[in-house]
Amino acid sequence: MFVVVSFLMKIKQGTFRIYIVLSIIWFCFFFFGFLDEGYLSFESYKANKLLITSLIPLPLYFVFKWIAKGFE
Repeated sequence: MFVVVSFLMKIKQGTFRIYIVLSIIWFCFFFFGFLDEGYLSFESYKANKLLITSLIPLPLYFVFKWIAKGFE
């Protein structure tokens, strides 16, 4: 029984680490796109869209964490 619980915890930690890495890549891609376009003034629609898109993984982390707690 302990082996199964230990294995499931490793899967959970591994999934968390994969999510963090993918979130960092997502953030960098869209945030550097935001900077690369030269939209340092937030009045442009495209600038706002790129900035908001780069921050999407943050609330998703808490949503997925809440869902995972439901399976414990």
